[in-house]
Amino acid sequence: MCNKNRFIGILYILLFVCISSCNNKNNLKVTESIAVGTKINLMEYAVKPVWKDTTQHFIKHGSQYKIVTYANSYCEPCWHNVILWKENLKYFKDSPQVSFYCYVHATPQDFVLKNADAKLDFPVFLDERERFKIVNQLGNNPSKLTFLLNSENEVLLIGPPFTKEMRERYLSVISKKN
Repeated sequence: MCNKNRFIGILYILLFVCISSCNNKNNLKVTESIAVGTKINLMEYAVKPVWKDTTQHFIKHGSQYKIVTYANSYCEPCWHNVILWKENLKYFKDSPQVSFYCYVHATPQDFVLKNADAKLDFPVFLDERERFKIVNQLGNNPSKLTFLLNSENEVLLIGPPFTKEMRERYLSVISKKN
């Protein structure tokens, strides 16, 4: 009985550490200033691409729209959002005018471990030092770390298109004839 209580206590501690790591505001002094119209710096020069051979299928240079998402791999709810893209990319794959950029805060070794289970099938940019997050002042709220950008990298929509309502908003903007 004592071992069972000790085990439950350890689980609670681990859960607390996991949850607090997602909202740890002491590590970085980042303010959330992303709003519609804000310009995002894609910083391809400051991140490490994974799976260069598949990049051409998801990143189309000169594309009219870009879906950009950012996640901290050390935060389980954030990492879960990355995994959700495996299912949700199908809604945008047939849109030749849309590119997909997935930025993940992780070391290459940690990413390989995380991805062993996830088996992501799209390119990822590793942001080891969180420079992408800091430069773009992204903040820590996982629901505000995905953006639809125009060709000038200006934010048109904020939030992941994982719900039917949000997905329809994305598709409505993308399908408009300019």
